[in-house]
Amino acid sequence: MTPRISTLSAALFALALSACGGDEEGPPGGPVRDPGPDPAGTPVEYSERISIRLSGIKEDEVRDGQASEDKSLNEESGNPYNDFLRNAEAALGHPPSSVRPVEATLRIGSDTRGVNTFDELFASIEVYLSNSNTTIGFGTATDLTGTSAPVRITATTVDLDALQESLVRDDSVKVGYRGPTVATPPSDFDLRVSIDVMFAAYP
Repeated sequence: MTPRISTLSAALFALALSACGGDEEGPPGGPVRDPGPDPAGTPVEYSERISIRLSGIKEDEVRDGQASEDKSLNEESGNPYNDFLRNAEAALGHPPSSVRPVEATLRIGSDTRGVNTFDELFASIEVYLSNSNTTIGFGTATDLTGTSAPVRITATTVDLDALQESLVRDDSVKVGYRGPTVATPPSDFDLRVSIDVMFAAYP
């Protein structure tokens, strides 16, 4: 009886190891999930969702078939990005070494006029981060047919290297969106958009 139990235990143990190893690496730039605390109890990553409300795009702000707008993260009311950095430092035990967006969604505000869905104005949308020296697209909207547009994240921490010093210090980083407009945009519109971004901080 003992050998059968031992053999079964060994098989189950091997199966568990195999299942754990399948997604261990995750995508470049960070894990796809929070793997929990390390042996010292420090979280491997800390993430938090913040919402940035932009001022709006009007008809006369479309230039050469393109439209865009952005806003400094630290100019949002209450500065939720700075709160995220403080919370990340408390969770990690030290300031994060890098930060990157891991999820994002664009949303049309209820005070928008003349536009019901994103595809009425935009042919495509890129979401970006920037400072005074660099602008880096970190994702693209995947479905413009509604009042909210999920964003497919394309940037890794390596892609965002030029912005890392600004991101970890909350140093006037802007988040924005841009893209080509449709051939015949609506007339007399005022598009008000919020960008919800899940930022992850890494030790």
